Amino acid sequence: IIKLTNDEISIIIKDIDTFNNLNILDKYLNNTLPKIKKAIKKYQIEKNKSKICKNIKLNSKKVAAGALTCSLLLSAFNINKLSKNDDSKNDYDDIKIENNNDGIQNNVKVNNLTNNTINENSTNIISDTICLDIECKYNSPEYNNVRNNYGKIIDKYSNKWGISPALVTAIMSQESGGRYTNLMNIIFDSWKDQIIKIYNHEDNCYTKLVLTNDSNNYNEDIICINPEELMNKNTNISYGSAILAYSLNYFNYNIPLAITAYNCGTGGVNNILKTTSYVTGIDVDTLINDPSNNEFLNYTYVIDLKYGGTGGDVDYLKHVLRYVEDKKDALYATDTNNITHALTVDFQKTNSKIH
Repeated sequence: IIKLTNDEISIIIKDIDTFNNLNILDKYLNNTLPKIKKAIKKYQIEKNKSKICKNIKLNSKKVAAGALTCSLLLSAFNINKLSKNDDSKNDYDDIKIENNNDGIQNNVKVNNLTNNTINENSTNIISDTICLDIECKYNSPEYNNVRNNYGKIIDKYSNKWGISPALVTAIMSQESGGRYTNLMNIIFDSWKDQIIKIYNHEDNCYTKLVLTNDSNNYNEDIICINPEELMNKNTNISYGSAILAYSLNYFNYNIPLAITAYNCGTGGVNNILKTTSYVTGIDVDTLINDPSNNEFLNYTYVIDLKYGGTGGDVDYLKHVLRYVEDKKDALYATDTNNITHALTVDFQKTNSKIH
């Protein structure tokens, strides 16, 4: 979101790339458009475009929005003054650009998280907002059952593996609601004999875990878990949290992708990303490095068995995030350098319901 302001009026541009590419604007703004583009470019350089203003979607038709923006800009700024070729005047003097976070629903915004919601040792915060059309189930029977009966265990192991308790709580609420022995719904055969290496924030070292029927096949430095042990509530929550931490590291701490991978595996998510990239032209690395980009949700169908996928819930991300408190910086992940990656969930339904 970019806000152009002067003393009398504010203009909000929700899609920078579309705004820049609308040829119709030239007809209205003449020499004003290049100056606005330069101002936007200056903003993008200063604020790091890849973190703040990528892939923002227009809420209205592009041409209509562009024409409206033109007319407002023509009212807000003295076009004759801006059109003069005055090299002595800075191109940006007549236009102020602000990052907008107040009262406007948007796809990307920067949020200031407090030490109450993240690791106090964190030195840097990368925060994104994901906007989803979902109904809130925060404080639902499933959520309350999970937090009331397993909250302390969740807090312990989520902190150990460097992820927020709210994230583990949301996944368990979706997977079992705390009603079954296999609390995190871990399919043993899917992870059998696959060693995962993740950072242990409790011991400040890397830890290796593996699900196996025969611990004799592994060295002593690898923690082996058999099917019976996996049904222990502590082990189950710990290993489920570890899977999530592993997926977060795999997808460069992209929380939406890591959540999706909990359901269909990293391979399933890779297939989703490849399809998304092929159809949209957005390269896979860009999708991975922009947690606010929801585009991949349009292609989760590729994991469906009827489309030749390996199986999975095509709406899994939405189902999990229903259990996160509305508009709260509740989800974060911490890597070995104590850099916290955070996600705000923005519920799009006007009247979110609790079931």
